[in-house]
Amino acid sequence: MTFPLRRSPSLRRAALVSTAVALPAVIVVALGVRLAMQDRELQQRRDRDLLQVSLRAAAQHLELSMAQGSRAALEGASPPGLVRFIFDAGGMRPDPVSAVLWVPQPPVLPDAEAAELDEVEAAEFSGRFTEAATRYAVLARSERTPIQAGALVRLARIARRSGRWHTALDAYAQLAALTGVSIEGAPADLQARRARCDVLHSNGSRAELDRELLQLEHDWQSGRWMVDEVTWSLLERDVERWTGRAPDRDRRREQLSGAADALWALWRDGTRISADARSIGAGQDRVVIWMRDSTGYAVTASDFSTWIARAGAAASLPEARLTLTTTSGEWLGGSGADGVQRATATSTETGLPWTMALSTESTLATAGRGQLFGLVLAVLVLVVAGSGYALWRLVRRELAIVRLQSEFVAAVSHEFRTPLTSLRHVTELLEERDDLPPERRRAFYGALGRSTDRLQRLVESLLDFSRLDAGRATCDLRPVDAAEIVSTVVSGFRTDLDARGLSNPIDLAADRPAPISGDVAALSLALWNLLDNAVKYSAAGAPVRVAVFRSQGDVVITVRDRGHGIPAGEQGAIFGRFVRGALSRRLGITGTGLGLAIVSHVVQAHHGRVTVESTEGHGSEFRMHVPAAAAAERPSAPEEVHAR
Repeated sequence: MTFPLRRSPSLRRAALVSTAVALPAVIVVALGVRLAMQDRELQQRRDRDLLQVSLRAAAQHLELSMAQGSRAALEGASPPGLVRFIFDAGGMRPDPVSAVLWVPQPPVLPDAEAAELDEVEAAEFSGRFTEAATRYAVLARSERTPIQAGALVRLARIARRSGRWHTALDAYAQLAALTGVSIEGAPADLQARRARCDVLHSNGSRAELDRELLQLEHDWQSGRWMVDEVTWSLLERDVERWTGRAPDRDRRREQLSGAADALWALWRDGTRISADARSIGAGQDRVVIWMRDSTGYAVTASDFSTWIARAGAAASLPEARLTLTTTSGEWLGGSGADGVQRATATSTETGLPWTMALSTESTLATAGRGQLFGLVLAVLVLVVAGSGYALWRLVRRELAIVRLQSEFVAAVSHEFRTPLTSLRHVTELLEERDDLPPERRRAFYGALGRSTDRLQRLVESLLDFSRLDAGRATCDLRPVDAAEIVSTVVSGFRTDLDARGLSNPIDLAADRPAPISGDVAALSLALWNLLDNAVKYSAAGAPVRVAVFRSQGDVVITVRDRGHGIPAGEQGAIFGRFVRGALSRRLGITGTGLGLAIVSHVVQAHHGRVTVESTEGHGSEFRMHVPAAAAAERPSAPEEVHAR
């Protein structure tokens, strides 16, 4: 049978107050909102006109900056932040060259001549090194640079093979003076400089190697050679092998090298003129690229942000934010905020390869009525919000109490039903069988006794909590020894566990004496509840540790288990009345939700505090801190405590 829940008078009062407060507030707010919206509409129209004018000024400034930058680049003086890429059939050339680490397709150089050296190479590979070296030396003086480069490379090879390091270094030095020719796809002078460093490293000439490396890295980093990424990586690997450290990469130049790769892909796919820009990379590594008149342009995110900031400043609106996007909507730079007001200009309108937007988070025009309306509405909203919050708190608290009481009734009903069922069952067995053996009869009487004790403990717990919650129960504080109380309670609890057939060991460690001013019965009840919870929320046979010690003027009684633990979100509420955790409901662990509330009441009555430390899956530790008694006080002997 179910009974409808009677509506609480508090809920009725809350509903009436809420209606009385909300109705006039809604009317006034509605009128105020209507007037404010009309005023705001007028302001927004003014703001849009002002934003459009400011956006045109920003676009003109940005277009002027780009035109000046392009003109300066054509004159050989690219502005800071802008890199121009020139394409032709021979490859790609960045301007300035030092802006990138590598290019996807460096200019094609003629290879060192090899065909006219085949006969000499045959002599070299047949072991006639002296003859080959002599003929290579003659060819190294040729007027044709490709033949001269090929002969010097092979002459140095023979010298290195025979251990004549100085001859090899001289040959590489002559090769380093040659330009306009390549060896194995890389500039001959770069290959010669790398080979000199390798010889010096192999020969152990550290000082000369350091000098050569210093000059090589200077020329390398300054953009003397245009190479592809593979050649650049090989050179990096060589430097790391020679020095034991990887050379530092200029992050900005590396980003622009990636931009060169992307622009080369556009060129290779046939893109010559583009009215759109795009970005590559992410975050601070982004680079904005675009094509115009068969020329590529690239700028890093930081430099591009500077351009946008200058264009935004030209808008003469301190609160406005300028945003640039591609025609497909990809964000390129700027604040990226929509704002209250927004003006947009497409690439067709500005002639620039991106869409520009200028927005503001607040209205630009000011009106006295708008400020007044805003103030009145703010006051009304605060009043309504405060009243609503207070009513919401009240209703939530009432509903929480109803829910907790419902759960408490269900839990108590279950707690009563279990021992009553046992009592009824055993009683029926005793009534039906008069000829039971003495052993069976004693076992049945023992079961009756345990069920009766369980009912008594439940009733006593409810009565104790009722007296504590109503403030009718007082603690008779007398000098006692906390260690003796704990020892007595632990002994009684062990006996109760044996009677219930439970095997959880209870370990006790106590510092004696531990004098306090306390009520023996109340403290025993609190400790019994903690022990009962520790066993209830632990696996069968899991140990429980009890300790008594002194700490900073307090006597601390701790109960630690290795059970399921308490979630962090529930630890602040477990000492409230009727509160039971989600784990207990999920695992079907019985209880009334009053045990820890009683512990909290008892410890507070002793002018102390109770704390908990718990981790899910690793157990919990409860600590009762009770002020230690003065040294002159003599604790009395504890009374015998029985389970309640």
